[in-house]
Amino acid sequence: MVPGKGVGEGNWFMRNWRSIEMHAEKSQREFDIRQGLREWDEEFPYVHHELIIRYAAGLIAHTAVCVICDWINQRSQSRKRPLSRY
Repeated sequence: MVPGKGVGEGNWFMRNWRSIEMHAEKSQREFDIRQGLREWDEEFPYVHHELIIRYAAGLIAHTAVCVICDWINQRSQSRKRPLSRY
């Protein structure tokens, strides 16, 4: 028995078997998620799940661009102001 591993996981066959099981579980979760999205699209055809993702991504991109433009404008305005000598 190897420390930190379960019984039999030191064996190459058991490691590969566990890898296959984990891959099957991931595939099943992906299938369940896709099925849920299909059900959502059927229940709410006017609000397709891809549109929600696109709108959210667009909102995030718009906000990021606005913040960057404001930051650039503030930096350029602070450089243009003459220093007062009094």
